[in-house]
Amino acid sequence: MKIEEESIIPPSDFILNELDINPSTIKSIKPRSKRTQYRAIVNWITKYKFPSNATNIDYVKGLLEAFYHLCELGAWEESQKIILTYINTPNQEKLHNQLCYWGYYHEQSELYKKLLGRLNLSFDAFLLNNLGMTFSALGEQNQAIEYYQQSLDLVRKIEDSQGEIDALGSLGIAYYFLSEYSQAIKHYQQSLAIAYKLNDCRAEGKSLSNLATVYVAQGNYIKALEYYEKRFVIAQKTSDRYGEGASLGNLGSVHLLLGNHHRAMEYQQQSLEIAREIQDRRWEAQTLGNLGNIYFRQNKYTQAIEYYQQDLLITKEIEDRYGESQCLGNLGSVYLVLGNYHQAIEYHQQRLNIARSLGDLNGEGSSLTNVGNAYFSLGNYAQAINYQKQSLAIARRIGDRKGEGTALCSLGVTCKALGNYERAIDYYQKSLVINQEIGDIYGEVKCFTNLGNVYFDAGDHEQALRCYQQWLKLSREIGDRDGESRALENLGSVYYNLSDYRQAINYCEQSLVIVKEIGNRNAEIRILLGLGSFYYYLEEYAQGINYYEEALVMIRASNAQSDSHKETSSEEAEALEYLGVGYGNLKQYSQAINYFEQYLKIVREIGDYIAEGIALQNLSFAYSFLGDEDKSYDYLQQSLIIAVKMCDNRPVKEMESDELEYLIRVLPLCREIGDSETESIITSILNEYSL
Repeated sequence: MKIEEESIIPPSDFILNELDINPSTIKSIKPRSKRTQYRAIVNWITKYKFPSNATNIDYVKGLLEAFYHLCELGAWEESQKIILTYINTPNQEKLHNQLCYWGYYHEQSELYKKLLGRLNLSFDAFLLNNLGMTFSALGEQNQAIEYYQQSLDLVRKIEDSQGEIDALGSLGIAYYFLSEYSQAIKHYQQSLAIAYKLNDCRAEGKSLSNLATVYVAQGNYIKALEYYEKRFVIAQKTSDRYGEGASLGNLGSVHLLLGNHHRAMEYQQQSLEIAREIQDRRWEAQTLGNLGNIYFRQNKYTQAIEYYQQDLLITKEIEDRYGESQCLGNLGSVYLVLGNYHQAIEYHQQRLNIARSLGDLNGEGSSLTNVGNAYFSLGNYAQAINYQKQSLAIARRIGDRKGEGTALCSLGVTCKALGNYERAIDYYQKSLVINQEIGDIYGEVKCFTNLGNVYFDAGDHEQALRCYQQWLKLSREIGDRDGESRALENLGSVYYNLSDYRQAINYCEQSLVIVKEIGNRNAEIRILLGLGSFYYYLEEYAQGINYYEEALVMIRASNAQSDSHKETSSEEAEALEYLGVGYGNLKQYSQAINYFEQYLKIVREIGDYIAEGIALQNLSFAYSFLGDEDKSYDYLQQSLIIAVKMCDNRPVKEMESDELEYLIRVLPLCREIGDSETESIITSILNEYSL
């Protein structure tokens, strides 16, 4: 955003009047050294012009230089007035706070240090608390705690109850960032008790909101909702529109975590209306980002990107560097899911650059993890591990236990992909211990999920069941319906692999009830397809067909809305194929042919030639059962042509496993119809593989 000179700071006459400086009397000031300082102050305020390529700090350089000259004079009250001067930026903040919005934390802290011990104890407490905030923003939570504690000691000494509330709240925030949740809760509860005593509704609401934030981090969503709802009631009673909007947004975010997408959307829309009503641009941007998160969770990626872009536009306009970095991270996450890995890396790298420019170590660590995850998706595991280990090192350096657990978990995922299950389990176990120590139930759930997955892939079904049962238990404890449904589905998958289809059906049908309740249509489709296959294994084709037909209706309804057309086409093809198989097994061949023909059309559209060959064979068999041998032969010949094309001009060693399986499937059909030429070609290739 281009800033005009006259718009960023108040008029020079106003500032000089506030400082009680009259330029016309400067020449009479003695001694000369003092006169020189005052002349410099006047010149910086009245004559400074920022350069054409100015950075944000250049816009306020005149005020900052005047501040330091006043400090040289020992004019502490006037220096104080400078940092408390309102700056005409979109968020209308005082100078010292605006430096925070711009990310100039070091410059901000220098102002506070200059004034510390120069005025009165009450202002010293204010400065100490703000020094803590600057170090907290830089990710230096232990240093922040030292300043917050000094501020707390001081306000208690001068019996400043309001200052005590603020200092306790700040300490709670620092401990929250360190993932020391019990300490955070302790300080927030002390702050809340004082607010109750003073009947300070504003402070009471803030403390309740802070406590709710900790409960969210711990995965205790039901308790978080309770506290956010209390904050909302207080905001309504006191006509605090900002508090109302913030509470609604927070309630929406928790409902999203619980999988309640519809309620989450309602809360965020209400929050957005209030943000626009009170013209709080920062909150408006954050709420747009929250709406993007909902669409992201619903796999509506185009809408998610639209909201994230609106969020990004506002954060740039109001020069909220932290908000901008968060938004860039969200955009990176969307493009990662869309498979646009290079675009994802670009966004996460931009976020990383901002975090480093701000000295935001928490943001840097998070960005490094995300860049690593993007490289993981590209299959560049060495680069992924490099970034993930950098993130781990930062988390350990700044004492970020939650970040440490996240980095360990990411390393586990990469090791699992490399087939190093033992190393993956070690990383997951270490992450689990950390999450259990800090009381992060959601993090604990993630660890049990990943452990279950790696045991499942390693063929250790007993351990996989144990981990998934823990996942299910914890999800039920915290009211995470989405997590509960996924745990039940995974338990069903284990029993499916154990060939215990009745038990698999039992778990998946429980999961199906939940996903229908919370409106997770993608999961509902996936589970319906799974249940159809389980009943087929039991040869209960009619029941299986019911599930496949229900899935097909949902898939087709979703096709027009989803951005993942390839995925939905693949699911539609699966449903059509197995409906054909089911009706074939029920000897309803006309119905089977109907579905196989639809299946053939889709697999040709998506270019899956192996599936095309299988569809042609299924049509051949169905027509044969109907007694139409001409059509049967025609479809069979088409399937053999695919096999021949597969073999033409292809080095033998480049054949994929699914191609070889197709050739094995086709070989007896060649013999059956006496196609010796195709049989010879296929036999030659299979012999190369000793098949």
